[in-house]
Amino acid sequence: MSSQSEFNDDGSSPVSDATAETERDPRRRAFKAGIVSYQNHTITVDCIIRDTNSGGVKLKFQENAMVPDRFMLTIPIEGKKVDCQTVWRKDREIGVEFISEIQVDQRNLRAQSIDLKYIMPRKSTIRRT
Repeated sequence: MSSQSEFNDDGSSPVSDATAETERDPRRRAFKAGIVSYQNHTITVDCIIRDTNSGGVKLKFQENAMVPDRFMLTIPIEGKKVDCQTVWRKDREIGVEFISEIQVDQRNLRAQSIDLKYIMPRKSTIRRT
């Protein structure tokens, strides 16, 4: 049985495949409303999604919120829900990783476009002479 060293030859810590994948995926700034829910969706806490990548998000809370290590995050503007696990905590911010596939509910997807017929005045189609 071979034993693996806890450090690389140069003394640095080895990086797991999951960590390397997360580091390759750049963070994208965001400013979206989110809802943290837990205990079978009986408790909810509003939050702001501050940045995101394919593996997780950074959440900010208005006040120090009691958020468990595992919960469901809902992003109403995108109609998305995903199970999350807390990775780090600092003041009113937490970093979480996604532990399930992102579910998209098209029924609750908020419209991102405005119908132009409500903005542009209609031109008369009857010609007056």
